[in-house]
Amino acid sequence: MAAEIIPMVRRGEGMGYFATSMNLAMAIGPFLGLFISQHFDFTVIFVTTTAFALVSLIAALTLRVPEVARVPKDTAKESFQISDYFEKTTIPIAIFIAILGFVYSSILSFMTSYATEINLVDTASFFFVMYAAFLLISRPFTGQLFDLKGENSVIYPCLVIFGFGLILLSQASHGLILLIAGAVIGIGFGTVQSSAQTIAVNRAPSHRIGLATSTFFVFFDTGVGVGPFLLGFTLPLTGYRGMYVGMACIVFVSIFVYYFVHGKKTSRSRKQHRMIHEEVEKQLGQ
Repeated sequence: MAAEIIPMVRRGEGMGYFATSMNLAMAIGPFLGLFISQHFDFTVIFVTTTAFALVSLIAALTLRVPEVARVPKDTAKESFQISDYFEKTTIPIAIFIAILGFVYSSILSFMTSYATEINLVDTASFFFVMYAAFLLISRPFTGQLFDLKGENSVIYPCLVIFGFGLILLSQASHGLILLIAGAVIGIGFGTVQSSAQTIAVNRAPSHRIGLATSTFFVFFDTGVGVGPFLLGFTLPLTGYRGMYVGMACIVFVSIFVYYFVHGKKTSRSRKQHRMIHEEVEKQLGQ
């Protein structure tokens, strides 16, 4: 719904703001979870999450969304079509975001245990606060840069930033380093996630934007869900520090994955547009 409302020329900025709400939830949620688990029993966690669910229900009841023309479904098709459930234009960028979801799951699932091991449990609660704060600070700039210069100008630097943040996290021995890592990861991962979602929406036909969003999050949630299961097997071999170094390496490898699934197409397209623009200006000058 957000993608349909936002003007195309400002979709990078607009989807960035929208995606921030989920990024904030993924940051504030673990912060509240850590705080509640340290000071209360699990009943309080369930009461708190139920309260948030009720608030979201009330918010949903107030939505007013303009009607959008829909393409009628072809009833002559077979009863089951994989295209009815997945948007094919989204799958390449969704594979990329599944890899990053796998990486981010290492933070969501193991931060408390890691902080306990390095004696920074109290500071770890504010790791996610720093994540959220710096994501909010960076959002206006990264969103506008996406619209003005294209997705590559945002995603490549933020992948490097995300990888660097994981390296900082792996070497944290003082609270300050842990908080800086949270800030750096917030800028890196938070920006890449919203930018990738915007790419998924932009590449899909207008009447399949909802399906593109669904496909995007199926892959992302799969990465987040599978991550803790697989990492649980390797953790005894690598330790927490080794795990986060390994996650940083995966992020750096994902730069090449992004290049092949989307980045090179964007570079070629922008180069062609620039050449056309220069040719038009040349003809107008003559």
